[in-house]
Order: sequence, then C-alpha cells, then structure tokens
Amino acid sequence: MNSNGVIYGVKKYVASSANWKKKIELEELKSIEDTIFEASTRAVEWALDSGKEVGIFIYLKDPEFEHREYMSLSYKVLSNAGHYKLAEFQRQMVKEDFDIDIAQEPLDKIVIKLHKASLKRSFCIAKLTEVSINGRACKIPIVCVNIGLFEEEEDAKDKCKELNKTLKKKIFSVKKITYNI
Repeated sequence: MNSNGVIYGVKKYVASSANWKKKIELEELKSIEDTIFEASTRAVEWALDSGKEVGIFIYLKDPEFEHREYMSLSYKVLSNAGHYKLAEFQRQMVKEDFDIDIAQEPLDKIVIKLHKASLKRSFCIAKLTEVSINGRACKIPIVCVNIGLFEEEEDAKDKCKELNKTLKKKIFSVKKITYNI
C-alpha cells in the first residue's frame, strides 16, 4: 500500500543480460517504468554480487504475459545501483568500439546502432575489471573492449591468448556479443 492508500501487487519478472537469468520479485511501484527500472537494478546488483557479467542491456520478461518484454540500458541501471565507475567504464568501451555514447543517445537509436555494428562482427575481447562489491574484490568481464572485434571465434581466442601471454596473467576473455543487441 502506498501513502495514498493504493494497493499495488507483487510482480514477478525474469531478468537477463549477457550470460545469466534471474527471477526477480518485487512490489509494484507507481508506474510500470519505475517497476521495470527497480527490477533491473535488483537484477544487476545480484549479477555483480554473483560475479556475473553485465551486458549493455538488461532484459525483463513478464511470465504472466508471454510477449511482454522490457529493456533497460545497463549504463543507467549501474549508475542507479551506485556502480558509477563500472557504468562509466562501459560507456567508454561502447564509445570506443561503436562510436555510440550510451549516456547521450536515446535507447531506440542505441539498439539500432549496436544491431548494425554486431552484424559486422560477432566476437569481442572482454577485459576482466576488478570491482569492489560489498567490500570484496570481484573480477567482472566488461563486454566490448576496444581491442578488436572478430568475425571468427578462433581469431578472437588467438588474440586473447596472445594478450594474456604478454601480460603473464588472465586479464582478457572472448565474449560473443550477439546477445547485447
């Protein structure tokens, strides 16, 4: 119940991004937009706490309605969750790789531009970035690092091995980027 005495129900969503899915349950907020954003924020917090990767978008499905899907820009969700450095890092990587400023462009234009870019290349090198989450250090892969985009997975893996060998530790990994569109 809100301060005006209006009763909102519990909503359930299935959130996904990159290589994970998470069921989220929360009280409905005043608007569907606020509810979607809060569910996305909770999903990102869970993902980071679990050492999962966060793609450029957070997708939500409403299990009650088969065709009802929502999308949030993870840059805004990460900022809302207090992960400003991670959000800014992702913004810079997308800017370098695709010449798209995810903080400035409208969501629909970002989707179209990334879709066009991903048709050209399917694999990228992701940098494992150390982030402090709840006082502990976690390595989170950030998708779309400007080291190279590759059509063939083997080419990306070869480049990744070369980079890690030069640095004498595993800092880079190969990620398929088609799920980020």
